[in-house]
Amino acid sequence: MVKYTLDHDGYLYSIKDDGDEGLLNWKYKTNGSIDGSPVIDGDGIIYFASRDSYLYALYPNGSLRWKFKAEDGFESSPSIDNNGYLYIGSFDGFFYCIGTGGPDIGVESINTPAFLPSGKLISPSAIIRNYRSSNQNFDVKCEIENNGNVIYSDIKNIDLNGGLNKEVIFSPFQVENKLNLIYNLTIEVVHEYDENQYNNIKIKKLITSKNFPPDKPNIKGPSTGKAGEEYTYKISTSDPNGDDVYYWISWFSEFKNSSWIGPYHSGEEILVNYTYDNEGLYFLKVKSKDIYDEESEWSIFEVRMPIKRFFYNLETFLHIIIKF
Repeated sequence: MVKYTLDHDGYLYSIKDDGDEGLLNWKYKTNGSIDGSPVIDGDGIIYFASRDSYLYALYPNGSLRWKFKAEDGFESSPSIDNNGYLYIGSFDGFFYCIGTGGPDIGVESINTPAFLPSGKLISPSAIIRNYRSSNQNFDVKCEIENNGNVIYSDIKNIDLNGGLNKEVIFSPFQVENKLNLIYNLTIEVVHEYDENQYNNIKIKKLITSKNFPPDKPNIKGPSTGKAGEEYTYKISTSDPNGDDVYYWISWFSEFKNSSWIGPYHSGEEILVNYTYDNEGLYFLKVKSKDIYDEESEWSIFEVRMPIKRFFYNLETFLHIIIKF
């Protein structure tokens, strides 16, 4: 976690919280005291003002994106609306509205695993975000390059409501049947009026490798209980290649109503509920597979729903014997 703090020495400080202590990430110097707090937009851009008469915009790494000069210093904190306009008042007597309010679309993340199974078909994907409040229509391009040559290209046209994320899945790409090949995957959003180029492109290095099945699933939960009550079980697995996974869950020996569920992220823990209708011995069986249908071993978890037993005290037992 990174926190931002300021001081009257004219510095804005970026402090990394490592759990035990705060570590200096970077600091940025202005020529005046900083009295207000910074604000951060959805792209991570940091805005703050100083008594040196400048309003500053910094990238998350602490480098200057731009600065705006007023006729006098600032004491207050800027605020930002859903369209990206900044508002702040100055000692020069003016209240400023700064920004274009234009579209801002960005690539949040690339979902394609870093290690690609050689010889397989993969569908590149990425999370795209609309940082403004209004609906936007735009293109998203995907390119894969090897040794300086573009060997794959696809483009999708997207409609996305304001403030939302969307996963964009591109057409399949055939990975070469060789190990340790290096590809560069580029995802780019294209909007004619998007003036924020900082978040428009992300690049990820991909390496071909052998595909391995997911690990044998882990099952956690109660191993005994009462018939007729609902119980919750936690199931997880890890995939050596970092692929998403699916689960097939079978309650005791039957495969009734069983099917693959997912996908889930590698290492993600899921919760499943089940009610045992009768007393007896049950076997919860779970296996997993990756997105290329490589299956793990079965995990088997034994569950007992004890049969009810009736115990009598000695007085009651003797009374029954005497009666008969």
